[in-house]
Amino acid sequence: IKMGDRIAVMRAGQLVQYDTPDRLLSAPADEFVATLVGRNRSIKRLHLIKVRDVAKNDIPVVRPGSSLEEARSVIQANRLPVLMVVDERNRLQGVVNPEELLRRDGAAAVRDLVQPAESVVEEGATLNDALSTMLNYGERYVVVLNKRRELQGIITFGYLLELMKEDAA
Repeated sequence: IKMGDRIAVMRAGQLVQYDTPDRLLSAPADEFVATLVGRNRSIKRLHLIKVRDVAKNDIPVVRPGSSLEEARSVIQANRLPVLMVVDERNRLQGVVNPEELLRRDGAAAVRDLVQPAESVVEEGATLNDALSTMLNYGERYVVVLNKRRELQGIITFGYLLELMKEDAA
């Protein structure tokens, strides 16, 4: 079954709410609509919201040739569970674990610490896909890429909880 772009909810021949599936779940017009869509509306919305619409895209990145000192300063100035490494076209090259970065000494470059990014989804994925990916890889984040592997953003577990908490309020 494929849901339409808009759904009309009627009661006793009267239109109660005509809205998108997301709005029906996030802001039911009245108790009748809330009962109709049921419990756990926040969980159901995970299947409707695309990561491209909510990913944090103002995240700091470094290049493979960046110094460890530069990468450390980026990590210390920002609270992210991982540091993204991109090339000059903003294509993801991998990630650096902050703990590993802070442990390392010497004149090595970021490229020496880059690990493949496993917790990745394409921008057309849903928040449900993002949560599933986080759980599958045991990570607190998911990296959002477009089809050309260009970095589009990140969704952290904490941010996902904030989104769902705002929805429940």
